Amino acid sequence: MALINIAPCGGPNNVNEGYMEIFPRAAPGEICQRCQKIKKAVTPTAKQELKETLKSCEGYGLCGTTMKHSLCGTCGRLDSGEIDSELADFSISEVFMIQIQNDSEANDETDLADAYLVEPLRASSVVQKFTGTFGASQDTDKLTCTMLVFNHFIMADTVCSLAFANLQGSRHKGSLIIFDPMTHTIHGKSEPGDHGHKGIRHTGACSSLFHTHLDPSMVNTNGDNQYGKKAYLSDDILISTFKKYARANSGAGLNWKAQIGQLKHNSGLKIGKTKLYELRKELKIDTVKNSRQTRQIVVDIKQNDVAGGWGVTQTKGRMAAGDVLIPRMVPRDQLHQILHDEFPDEFDNRTAGLTTDMGKEVNEMHKIHEVLRDEVAPEFVPPQWPHGVKQSSTNNTPIKSFWCWLQDGEGHSVKMTLQQGAATRIFLPHDPLHRLAGSHSDAIHTSQTFYWLWVPLIQTGLDRYREYWNNHKLQGSKGKLNASGWSPYHMMNNPTDAVATARDCSIRVNPELVYRLREAYGGEEARDAAFHFVTREFEAEADAAYVDLGCPEIILPTGWAVFQKVVTELERRIGSIS
Repeated sequence: MALINIAPCGGPNNVNEGYMEIFPRAAPGEICQRCQKIKKAVTPTAKQELKETLKSCEGYGLCGTTMKHSLCGTCGRLDSGEIDSELADFSISEVFMIQIQNDSEANDETDLADAYLVEPLRASSVVQKFTGTFGASQDTDKLTCTMLVFNHFIMADTVCSLAFANLQGSRHKGSLIIFDPMTHTIHGKSEPGDHGHKGIRHTGACSSLFHTHLDPSMVNTNGDNQYGKKAYLSDDILISTFKKYARANSGAGLNWKAQIGQLKHNSGLKIGKTKLYELRKELKIDTVKNSRQTRQIVVDIKQNDVAGGWGVTQTKGRMAAGDVLIPRMVPRDQLHQILHDEFPDEFDNRTAGLTTDMGKEVNEMHKIHEVLRDEVAPEFVPPQWPHGVKQSSTNNTPIKSFWCWLQDGEGHSVKMTLQQGAATRIFLPHDPLHRLAGSHSDAIHTSQTFYWLWVPLIQTGLDRYREYWNNHKLQGSKGKLNASGWSPYHMMNNPTDAVATARDCSIRVNPELVYRLREAYGGEEARDAAFHFVTREFEAEADAAYVDLGCPEIILPTGWAVFQKVVTELERRIGSIS
């Protein structure tokens, strides 16, 4: 018999000898209590580390004599109420320590007690992450910005001696519950994953991204600020933005006018052609690859084209989707020659297109859309503005061409690869032992391993194709009423570039109504069950086996080889346990 003691976990004052204590901020001109403690207790080496960390955190100031600190301008105005920004609701999960001690009457050889960290059962298994061990999310939604500001305030209250890493949580009734965060501290001793001042610097730095979202006045739309210098987006955001521009129009990219237009429209940043090229040069945005690099990249991409159906246009688009830039004026001739030299057999093969009819699976989607639109946009009245239109694919030429390209691009290669697994008897889809997860370990391993490996691999291909399609350039035609001459992505974000009379007709829906509709269909649990093809327990086992194998590369040509290795490793593990 064992005794169980349950007690709430202590706050930060009980951790790491007080290094993580949070003190009130000092009044202007005073030294805060935390700074006084650091000044007396921290070694010269730790002081220097603190200074280095503070210098790396945008928006923080440090006086060499008083060690006074302050919040950056935006977060300071949030704290004082000068900025009236609506923050998202969140709470911290209550945590307990459970200690199991042996009864004095027991005959156990050891008196050591087991201790467990316990938290309440989460209502949802879907986890949203905001910061990792290093770095933070670049999203600009209200919830993400709230969590980044929360981490920022923690850093300010501790003089950059503490930052939360792995900030994560699950949604419950419209709110977020934070659980199991990790910490970086100035001494690096709070836990095994504490990376000290390096972790603080890379996790909690103040980001102009969420500043702009929370404080619209920060967007500089007229030139210089009070320092005489324009306020630009952070380097990470600009680099990501320029890469997105490079993928547009089937890899040809956006010209300088379109780039300037999108920066102004999406970020409120007004710059000219000269400054645009200066920024690209300062950020070391990749230029075109030389011929040898291009040839090797083409060969690597074509590894996944098992069916041999990717021509010049599709190969070029996939290169752009992978952030590979190629010359504007010579790509077709160059790529055509590379494909002809490396894959000569493909030039005799052409495949037919795919046509789909009206499916019953979209009925619920139409109902949901009707409810959402009727609430927030009642001015759109049927039949002039129908909620949705169902038509055969023969009348829906955009979707018909999309699926045709998808089949020609990834579809045949995936189908051929999966059929090879059945043909070589690696996987037998019609054998109950392979198809069903019964009591036999082989059945469990083979069936679940199939879903564990192939579903994410195929989904990655679909995501990559979506990126490729949204950035491919539509051939311009003055005789068409529909927009053309640009990529779908660019036309959706800048409709007037494609058609002068076009306008943005998007509507903002009510988040609370979205939540209620989701709950009516089973909530986050139903969504997780629909998108998770294996059990959580098996996923953990398969992941561990994959790591023990050295994380071999999983692509179409190697998929079945990795499949066999993982199944063998899982069988070995169960054999050793039994």
